[in-house]
Amino acid sequence: MSTTVIDSAVMNDSLTSKLQRRKRLVLKQDEQRYFDEATAWEIDRQRTSARSQTVAWWIAGGASVIAALSVTAVMLLTPLKQVDAFVVRVDNTTGIVDIVKSLRTGSTEYNEAITKYFLAEYIHAREGYSRPLAESNYDLVTLMSDPNERRQYEVYFDPVKNPKSPLKIYNTEGEVAAKIKSISFLKKNTAAIRYRRIQRVGSSTTQSDWIATVSFRYVNSPQAEQAREINPLGFLVSDYRTDPETVLQNAESPSDDSTIPVPAPGASP
Repeated sequence: MSTTVIDSAVMNDSLTSKLQRRKRLVLKQDEQRYFDEATAWEIDRQRTSARSQTVAWWIAGGASVIAALSVTAVMLLTPLKQVDAFVVRVDNTTGIVDIVKSLRTGSTEYNEAITKYFLAEYIHAREGYSRPLAESNYDLVTLMSDPNERRQYEVYFDPVKNPKSPLKIYNTEGEVAAKIKSISFLKKNTAAIRYRRIQRVGSSTTQSDWIATVSFRYVNSPQAEQAREINPLGFLVSDYRTDPETVLQNAESPSDDSTIPVPAPGASP
């Protein structure tokens, strides 16, 4: 019996030893699995961090490039930026507003200024009258008008064909001056000229506001040397119309029809 007890005890010890060994093996395997999983998690975390850093660097690099381009663009555009001061002028009579521009360097603005000069000269000569200057003004208007407008003006100015010709109405007793108020371009070759017509006959003075619509062009046709001195660039008016802008003002009532303002042909009746 003692032998049986001993064998049983030996078997129990052996079984316990096996269980302990198996338990240690399981624990070792679990521990190894834990370390493997921990290592994999750490590797994933490092990869994610590295990927995030890469993306962040790309974003920062792109933002830096955009910022550098923006600064460069501003630096390049800064010399082109300028503040233009301008004067707004309001006519006391009509209330019409226009902007007084300054002349700056540049072919477009100088060409515009030259055209305005010719338009002003044309209005002064066509709408104004002074017996000593009548011939020179007549030459200027005919040289700066195309054939159709030239014929109309010749008929208008001829005292034989037109009883309201300035030569017949004013002769040496009166004069008319045209004071330019503004010149604006309606389109490329059409301008609107606002002017004040000042008529003096004896001691009587009449002022009226008018607006002329002028179509023009430049031609390179052969001209005599004398004509070149008056119209060197070949400025030609192809259509001319003038209309009253306001009623007569500051006028002393004329005693007869001879002092009634007589606009050039093209004025509305």
